[in-house]
Amino acid sequence: MWPHSNEIMELTIDISATTATIGLSSRGELTSHVSWQTSNDHTTRLVPEIMKALKKSAEAPSSIDFITVALGPGPYNALRVAVSVAKGWAVATGASLVGINTLEAEVHRLTPQDSPVRPVVRVGRSRLATALFEWIDDDWKKTETESIIEEVDLDEYATKRITLCGEIEESIATRLRAMDTLRAKIGNEDQQARVAVLASWGWQLKQAGHMSSPSSLQPVYARPPHITKPRERRV
Repeated sequence: MWPHSNEIMELTIDISATTATIGLSSRGELTSHVSWQTSNDHTTRLVPEIMKALKKSAEAPSSIDFITVALGPGPYNALRVAVSVAKGWAVATGASLVGINTLEAEVHRLTPQDSPVRPVVRVGRSRLATALFEWIDDDWKKTETESIIEEVDLDEYATKRITLCGEIEESIATRLRAMDTLRAKIGNEDQQARVAVLASWGWQLKQAGHMSSPSSLQPVYARPPHITKPRERRV
């Protein structure tokens, strides 16, 4: 039996990267979160983890009034599950919903002084999704469409006067910092956690009335998934 709570809670779902995170917040302030390394168990694990997080926080599922979901870019299956669960929960409970681009969430962890910024998120063993953002007219503007790059492409980006941030493992960051041609600033772990940014930004969007429709919300794929064309049936 779920405990009774009068507190209105928000749920944040982010499984658009190698680490999956679920956050619970109140008025945009993160109150708790849980993370785990993702594999191929998104379909079977996401909802149970949400229920466990709610129970641990002594909150009933009905207390979720608002949902923020990271839309990617990211792994196809992970994004599909995350967005489907968020949309289904919103439709079933009447909770409000908003989707946020994962790369934009990464950029919002930084300050205007870091512009221009190139965030990256992993979408495969050696592949990363990225785009370029600049601080223009008191806001972050995406000045380049999302694309897929290989890890080795970071070497070239590191020679430019930009800030590289996002999912850059320490081994890669160490290699980049050792480059004689390094001109980029490499993001650090002192930045606010992405789930906290998503929770806060999502709440701000809700207050401004910028909601997403469950019927039209879709993941952001930097490259469309490969779908095998079905064979023609023989009559």
